[in-house]
Amino acid sequence: MPNKPIELGYKFHCLANRGYIVDFLPTSSKFGLDPIPSIPEPSDTGTAVYHLASTLQQLDRQRAWSLYVDKFYTSFPLFKKLREIGIGAVGAARTSSKDFPQSLKIPKEVSSKLEYHSKGGVVKDGIGFLLWMDNKPVTMMTSIHTLRNRALEVYTNRRAPR
Repeated sequence: MPNKPIELGYKFHCLANRGYIVDFLPTSSKFGLDPIPSIPEPSDTGTAVYHLASTLQQLDRQRAWSLYVDKFYTSFPLFKKLREIGIGAVGAARTSSKDFPQSLKIPKEVSSKLEYHSKGGVVKDGIGFLLWMDNKPVTMMTSIHTLRNRALEVYTNRRAPR
């Protein structure tokens, strides 16, 4: 922002449960992430999510935890690491990610010809990648849901867009 009064920007990565913030990590544009133990695979944002999620395991090891993350945080290495400590995750995925399966990357000119509400999926190392056609292609990653059982699908009548 050109007229921003303070050049230094702050961001807080928060872990919330039922509307309450359980833990958070501050970051700044100048100094980066607060010092936390680094893990080999995920990016800095993935490391922040992993660190925050591991606090859930410290709260209650007997409980099965599920994380729902934004596209900004979704990555294959992060979901694999979370799965190793017993935490499932779901999030919208970017097709530009290097780990996203090539078979689900659909060019724009082809996506307009696909049937509305059609879907496809690929499982890689226990992580499911899903493509679903809405108005535009919707891509997701999950380590919680199975992509095989159609009996569990819920159908709702909805008008197709023009």
